[in-house]
Amino acid sequence: TGTINNQCFNNGQVNLMAIVQNTTGSWSGVNVNNNQFSPNLQTGVYTLTYNTTSTPNATLCAESKTINVSVYNPPVPNIQNVAPVCSKDAAFQLSVTPSIGSWISSSFLSSSGVFNPVNASIGGNSVAYVIGTPTCFSQQSKVINVEAFVSSDITSSIQNLYNTSSPINLAPYTSAPGVWSGPGISGSLFNPGTSGTGQIVLTHLTSSSPSGLCPSSSTIAVGVYSLSSPSIKSITPICNTAPIIQLQVIPVGGLFG
Repeated sequence: TGTINNQCFNNGQVNLMAIVQNTTGSWSGVNVNNNQFSPNLQTGVYTLTYNTTSTPNATLCAESKTINVSVYNPPVPNIQNVAPVCSKDAAFQLSVTPSIGSWISSSFLSSSGVFNPVNASIGGNSVAYVIGTPTCFSQQSKVINVEAFVSSDITSSIQNLYNTSSPINLAPYTSAPGVWSGPGISGSLFNPGTSGTGQIVLTHLTSSSPSGLCPSSSTIAVGVYSLSSPSIKSITPICNTAPIIQLQVIPVGGLFG
C-alpha cells in the first residue's frame, strides 16, 4: 500500500485504488466513497483503511492496511467592514479575524493592513486577506469606498463694491463649484444692491459625492459701500471732559471726515 500527498480541503477526489497493487479490496474511512477519498474536511490527520479478503475462504487470509492522510483547511478570514472614507483622511489600520495570515499589499494598502485613502482611487477599492499557503489558502476581499475631497478654497479676493454695482458671478473666485450663502446671494451671484453695506461675509460650501462626508467651508468678506447721502444720528451737547463716543451713521460703509 502506498501513500498519498498532503491534501488541501478544496482538492478533487483521490482514487485510492491507484496506490495499491491488489485491487480486489476496498477502502474505508472518513469521506471515503467507492474507493474515492474527498479531502473536503477540517484540518487534521485522517486514517484510511484498505481491507482485502482471500479466496475461496474470504476470512482465512483477510488483511487490513492503514494510511494516514493530512488535510489542511485554513479558516476563512473575516475583514471588518469599513464605512466610506474621505480621500484626505489619514491612513488607518484594517481589522481581520483570525489574524494569522497576510494582507495582499497594494499602492493603498501596506503589508501590515494599513489603508491610505490618499493613495486610493475615488470609488471602490478592493482589499484582501489570505490565510494558508501558496497552494492551499482561504481568502476574503472587501471593498472600501473613497469619496473625493472637494476644496472650498476661495482663490482670490473680491474688490470693494458699491450698492449700485451690478451683481457679480462668484464662480471664477473658487477652485471648485459649491454652494454660496450670505446676504445678497442668489445661486452663485452676489448682488451688492440687496446685501446691505459694510463688510459682507459670504460662505462657500463644498462636499463629496455621494454621501457628502468630506465637507469644506471657506469665507470671504466683501466691502460694500453706499452712494446714498449719509445721515449722522444727532447727539446731545456734551462736556469737553466726557469720554469718547461712537458716532452712528446710516448707511454704514463710508468714512468720517
